[in-house]
Amino acid sequence: MKNFSTSALLLLLFVFSSCGSAKMAELHKQHQSKLNALTNQSMDISETVDGLAEVFVGLFEESLSYNSSRKTIKHISSFTKQNKSLLSTIIKDLEKQQANLSFEDKAGFLLGLTSKPYVSKLINLVPQLEKKIDRKISSFDFIGDAMGLFSPKSMLDSFLK
Repeated sequence: MKNFSTSALLLLLFVFSSCGSAKMAELHKQHQSKLNALTNQSMDISETVDGLAEVFVGLFEESLSYNSSRKTIKHISSFTKQNKSLLSTIIKDLEKQQANLSFEDKAGFLLGLTSKPYVSKLINLVPQLEKKIDRKISSFDFIGDAMGLFSPKSMLDSFLK
């Protein structure tokens, strides 16, 4: 009877861990689909930044929902690993678009960003996430590069070029 209880417990643990992995895989698939849409369509810089920010807000909110920092780190790491080439393409495209903007367009873009709801969400989510995992979000591949696009210093630097 004791062997049966142990086997049943192990089976339940396996099922629950599989559900968590399946959930994580489904969330990553949704993010990847959104990132693919950002690379496959010709959008202006605002639409691309909005889409990228939406993905990051979702990723960070999901990451904070895990009980352990280990699962949070796994979630972010697997996202960056899975979407490395897409993120690289999007970041390069945004940098190119930003460089081609006139002074007036850059000013309009920067002013427009201040009213976006995701800016305040990111400002709140990033420190919460960094506290939970006890490391900087920029230490993850491509997340730091992408988040740099939203930093005031980066925006001002591109504005003044």
